[in-house]
Amino acid sequence: MIQMHSARIETATRLLDGYSSLSVPTLLETLADNFRHRILPESLDMPIRDKEAFAQHAMGVFGIFEKFQMIPVSVYEDEEADVVVVHAHMRGTLKAGPRDPWENECVMVIHLSADGNKVVEISEFVDSTKAVQMRQKHASKVFASNGQQKAVLRDTLVPDVKQIAVLCIAYHILLIVSSRLFGLSFI
Repeated sequence: MIQMHSARIETATRLLDGYSSLSVPTLLETLADNFRHRILPESLDMPIRDKEAFAQHAMGVFGIFEKFQMIPVSVYEDEEADVVVVHAHMRGTLKAGPRDPWENECVMVIHLSADGNKVVEISEFVDSTKAVQMRQKHASKVFASNGQQKAVLRDTLVPDVKQIAVLCIAYHILLIVSSRLFGLSFI
C-alpha cells in the first residue's frame, strides 16, 4: 500500500532537505514571509530571528560546513494545530579544523500555514553542549549576539494554548528520546 504524505510532512521534508543543501535560497523556499525561528533552550540566549535574520544566520552556518545532512529520526504530525515535530540527527564536515565529522541532534517544532505549504515558525531544541562549542569556535561569523532584536521579536510572539501544548509535547518527546538514548530516568 502506498502511503501518501500530507502537505505538512512534505513541507517539513523540503525544509530538512533545504538545510542539507547548504543553499540559503533553497532553505528559504519553504518559509513564510512572517517566519520566525527560535533556538531553545532559552538558556543559550540565542536571538529570535525573522526570515531575513534567519537567512543571514543560515549563510554564516552554511559557510563553515563542507557537507551537512539533516537526517530525520522520527516525525510527528498534529493536523489540527498545523504542526510537525521532527527529531533529527545533524551530521556534517567543517571546512576548517579537524576533518572529524560534526554530529549533533535537535528536535524541531515546525508550525505551518493552514494549507501546510509554508513554514511559519520553528522552535528548535538543540544539543546545548554542541551549540556552546559551535558558538565558541565560530562566534564572530555565526552567533553574534543580537539582544535588542531578541527583545523586540519576543514581545511579538505571545504563545497561545496550542503552542504551549505543542512545546510541552516536544519537551516530553525530547525526554523520552534522551531516556532511551542514555538510559536516563526523568521521574
